[in-house]
Amino acid sequence: MIEAICFDLGYKTAIIALGRVSVSETSSKIVNWNDYFDTIISSEEAGIEKPAREIFQLALSKLKGGDEDTRMVGNRVDADIGGANRMGMKSIWFKWNDRYRDSIDTEEKRSNFTISYMPELLGILDLIIKRR
Repeated sequence: MIEAICFDLGYKTAIIALGRVSVSETSSKIVNWNDYFDTIISSEEAGIEKPAREIFQLALSKLKGGDEDTRMVGNRVDADIGGANRMGMKSIWFKWNDRYRDSIDTEEKRSNFTISYMPELLGILDLIIKRR
């Protein structure tokens, strides 16, 4: 599926990882993330963590993109969805477990879309493109 998003559909992609550089580099080597993502940013390397605007702005800068054209897919409503929403990005909550309640208590943490399985992402991206 990552191949479809990165290669077939031509999206520019980034990972914004909470954590240390050494952990990000190790997992990147194991999974070959660098083959699929245009940039990988760790919060340690950036000196800031999600949901701070600056880490999202750093990713946008590296991708040479704008917030209105950017989609954030994340599993944490506080860091991923809340941060993306404050930036004006479309947010897609990857709700793969029951960590958060079905209903989110603030508008800031409410995603534009919710998926439970990653293959659903292709349909959401297609829907967003058709709405333009």
